[in-house]
Amino acid sequence: MVRRYSICVPTNCIWSCENLEQITNTVYQIAKTLTLFNIQECVVLEVKRPAKSNKAHPGKHGELTDSMLISSLLQYFITPPYLRKIVFKSKFQSYFQYASKLPKLSVLPYMRNDDSKAVKEFREGVSIPMRRPVNGKKVNKQTKYICIGKEKPIELKTQLVPSNVRVTVNIKENKIVSPHDAYGEGNVGMNASYGYGVRIAHSFNEVFTQMMIPYEQSCWIECGEFYKKNSDDNKLSKLDELRDGNVLIIFGSWDKLQDSLVKDEEIVNISQFMDGQWELPNVIPQGHLTVEDACMVAMTSVSMKYYL
Repeated sequence: MVRRYSICVPTNCIWSCENLEQITNTVYQIAKTLTLFNIQECVVLEVKRPAKSNKAHPGKHGELTDSMLISSLLQYFITPPYLRKIVFKSKFQSYFQYASKLPKLSVLPYMRNDDSKAVKEFREGVSIPMRRPVNGKKVNKQTKYICIGKEKPIELKTQLVPSNVRVTVNIKENKIVSPHDAYGEGNVGMNASYGYGVRIAHSFNEVFTQMMIPYEQSCWIECGEFYKKNSDDNKLSKLDELRDGNVLIIFGSWDKLQDSLVKDEEIVNISQFMDGQWELPNVIPQGHLTVEDACMVAMTSVSMKYYL
């Protein structure tokens, strides 16, 4: 069985950032790890800020919570530049002012500027409604028009697809194809979308109760703890091996993760959800790496052990 990885990062990974530029760079580092190591899913865990700093990030229009900002940036980095103004509403563009200046994630084939077949024959697009609402009438739920960043949308020859979804298009034959057919097996994330999937968990419980795929194993990597020793509630044993199948790797400090748990009579500790702790090599003491650095170190060590 093939081993595939999902990761979970807590929102406090950006709490030490002083401004949007620093936040963007932190999330960009996580995005690079996700694409380099073919991570299929990133779960953004909402960790409640202390009362004195419990605020959203102001933009020109409206506000975004920590989890919304992180997840939006993660999705922005895997969206082709020619689709970004279509996928992301104009009122939120101010949040991407620094992200737009960072290098593209060239491990994704549609982000490259070369003469490969993936660039010449295929293009990412967004399906658009066949007509606008008139006199309160609803638009068609399906469409044959795909916006691919050109002056005019292309018209599919024989296919109809739901409106407002991202698709991969064979631009020579004007038909939708799967990312597997267009680009090969690498970097195909959740629901066959290219890159990685992103979802938000508002509590530690939701990481597991709202999962899109079943996890054969879940493990914790201690990181992002700089000021005090982690709680003695950690009773997890050390893992020497990872199972085949879908593996979830959870990053963060024990106390922050524990604070995000919704407890009841049966659920009292996050250790009830995890199979063990995966220790980072040559990191003493464990926990003193930032979340974004721990992601890269962890996936590097896993790839060396299992030849990803």
